[in-house]
Amino acid sequence: MKKSRILICGISGAGKTTLAKKLAQQFGYEALYLDTYLWKENWIICSNEELFKKLDAKTAGDCWILEGALLKVVRRYISQVDIVIWLRPKRHTAILRILKRAIFNFGQVREEFAPGCNERIDLEFLKWVWNYPKNKDPELMRIFEEAGVKLIEVIDNDFFDVYEAL
Repeated sequence: MKKSRILICGISGAGKTTLAKKLAQQFGYEALYLDTYLWKENWIICSNEELFKKLDAKTAGDCWILEGALLKVVRRYISQVDIVIWLRPKRHTAILRILKRAIFNFGQVREEFAPGCNERIDLEFLKWVWNYPKNKDPELMRIFEEAGVKLIEVIDNDFFDVYEAL
């Protein structure tokens, strides 16, 4: 694969981090986990200025994988992206993965989290995840179409499709 800048997006629990780790390892790219840059210690959210300053520095190169689900991030970096991988699992699959992840990692800081952001779960977050496809997918599709970027849609996490498409 030629040098590429890849955006992996989709609902929480879709497998963005897992796929980003696998692709980064396979291609030798740096994986940029949005949660690492979005949050400060104890789940304090960064300002847009802080977030974009950090991400702008990381996305200045030719080979990176950015994973995340925020529209403001997609809008800002879509013009730099060569490939978008859009993970679209069923909502109940994503919710089950989130619950499993929360149970197994509860109180721990995962690798892709900012320091001091222990794994947690709450009803507000689960509602956001459940409503994400209805609320965000149409806007994501519009952004991708307008950008004319190579789009790989992965329905129900058939990652083999990703490897064939790259």
